[in-house]
Amino acid sequence: MDSGNLLVDSGSLSDLDEKGVQQQKLKASLIAASYAKMGYDAINVGPYDLALGIVFLKSLEKAYRIRFISTNLVNAKGRSLFQPYVLKSVGHTRIAIFGIADRMSIPHSASVYATDPVESIKKAVAQVKGKANFLVALTEQESAQDKHLAEAVPELNLILRGKSSDYPRDPIHVGKTFIFEIGNRGQRVGKITIAKGETGRPRWEVTEMDKAVGEDPAVRAMIAEYNGEVVHLFKLGKRQNKTLKAAMCSKCHEREYAQWQKTAHARAYTSLVQIGREFDPECLRCHTTRFNAPGGFSMRDQQAGLRNVQCDACHGRANGHLKNPKQEKPAKPDMSTCVKCHTPQQSPTFAEKYREYLEKVKCRSHG
Repeated sequence: MDSGNLLVDSGSLSDLDEKGVQQQKLKASLIAASYAKMGYDAINVGPYDLALGIVFLKSLEKAYRIRFISTNLVNAKGRSLFQPYVLKSVGHTRIAIFGIADRMSIPHSASVYATDPVESIKKAVAQVKGKANFLVALTEQESAQDKHLAEAVPELNLILRGKSSDYPRDPIHVGKTFIFEIGNRGQRVGKITIAKGETGRPRWEVTEMDKAVGEDPAVRAMIAEYNGEVVHLFKLGKRQNKTLKAAMCSKCHEREYAQWQKTAHARAYTSLVQIGREFDPECLRCHTTRFNAPGGFSMRDQQAGLRNVQCDACHGRANGHLKNPKQEKPAKPDMSTCVKCHTPQQSPTFAEKYREYLEKVKCRSHG
């Protein structure tokens, strides 16, 4: 492929919590604004995007001049809700980018219907015949569905699958089509390089969005504005009791509490503040104690005393144990407790190095 870049997103600007639609709209707006600044070429419409509403998505397109695409999302009259594809020339290569929504994840409603993805993309491919010589499909389907799509529409050169919670994987190929599982949340960016006239496997690189990657001051300012809007939305800032709940445990478990204070768990919330993500529910669920669970940290209350990964996060809610220590025993955590947050995506080596990780945080109850 000739020198140039193609920037795309396979779908879902938000990870929607039903209780947090307004916040997710703020977050989607932030992402849309940053995509506009970076010059993204196309964004596939995913099920979480639809949960924010068609009117809202159209307002993002207008406000930020971004392009949502979908070949198979239609209204009750069978008319496309979004443009089915985007055409872009990179040197002498003419690229067509198609969007596919997962039919199984989108319930049929009076306003939105997902048609058969294979038939819809065949129709779109026919429409770009003679206009493009390199075809890319953005999907939020299961892996088996993408393999079927590659078999049914062999003209596709690339399928970029966003419905994956794992670390981005090396591509597989079905016929002449390469399928990439690119992960989500933007914590890692996948880069595919295809040389002009190249017939072999595309080169695939994954870049961690860590401290080694420089920040853009304008985007940092956008994040600060978003955080301010969240504070206003939830009417935060009221005076709170900042005593950590773990401090209540220290009355009997002084040694364990002192040891916990030295761990990364005790600084989990602070690590979000340092990168401006202390109001992001996707992060807070694993950087606070019992996020959105009874007696746990919530977006609305933002309890300072439940910040960080405290005792209750691993041992369960301790209220009964605090009232009657001899009869109400706390739960003993095991690996199944940890992997709720230490997923393959967040901690790719956690399963194989479980004992090593455990040594850094364990107290006597871990054995």
